[in-house]
Amino acid sequence: MAPLSAATYKVTFTASTELRDKLERLKALMRSTGNDDDLASVIEAAVTEKVEKLESKRYGTTKSPRKKPGRDGHLRFVPVHTGCGQTYGL
Repeated sequence: MAPLSAATYKVTFTASTELRDKLERLKALMRSTGNDDDLASVIEAAVTEKVEKLESKRYGTTKSPRKKPGRDGHLRFVPVHTGCGQTYGL
């Protein structure tokens, strides 16, 4: 990678026919959704999506985390093993 300016780099690599075909397919799909069909933006979108997926798998992050407990700090259910003074069909 060679810097062209403070925010841009020139990236050169040799691609297989399979990769070229996949990039063209992705480019066409992105074009149909109204996104830019510039190769750099296609690659950036694909890399961003892959990084997010791998990070969420590795670190357990999600876009919509679990809801926090209610206002009083207690969950809205009572686990059966802790009991609540009732028997459930026993």
